[in-house]
Amino acid sequence: MTKIASLMRGIARTPVLAGYHARHLRNSFRIAAMDAAEWWLAFYAIARSGIYKRLGLVEPVSLSVQRDRLVEFYGYYEDLVDVLCIAARFEDTSAFEAQYGRLRNWMIKNYPNVRPFLIAHLMLHPSDDMLGLNCVGKPSDGFEALFVAPSITQLLKLDQGDLIERIYRTRDALNRYGDHLRRNFAA
Repeated sequence: MTKIASLMRGIARTPVLAGYHARHLRNSFRIAAMDAAEWWLAFYAIARSGIYKRLGLVEPVSLSVQRDRLVEFYGYYEDLVDVLCIAARFEDTSAFEAQYGRLRNWMIKNYPNVRPFLIAHLMLHPSDDMLGLNCVGKPSDGFEALFVAPSITQLLKLDQGDLIERIYRTRDALNRYGDHLRRNFAA
């Protein structure tokens, strides 16, 4: 009787245990799937930003972020232009080196954030390329030409009378880009 009773009990418990194991297995698969989905989303975000950088593309930036970056850049740009214009009047520019160095470092660090948007509005000129080639061995655009030289003395020495025209062209590009952002904000 005990063998039959234990066999009957085993048969009676099998669906319960099978159901429990099936639910446990199903929940394990759900948890694993959620973990895999979270991992994939994190991996995709990291890979996407890396792909943009490797291809030299700009990661999409909202209009408000573009506007904030432009406003900040414009303030430093005006300070740089002021230093360049004042220093161009003096033969001894050593008094302006520290301020130029500070502004140059900021521009080198932050110009890549706005460059793709500004370059679309900038009228390119061969004198900008030549200044970059003479200073660092690679071409530069109008904005980079304002801070490409390691010292303000070297920048003014290598400038061939194009500084004022370069400032007009870069300021025009800033104004055009600002107008572009204002039109898109209004829409």
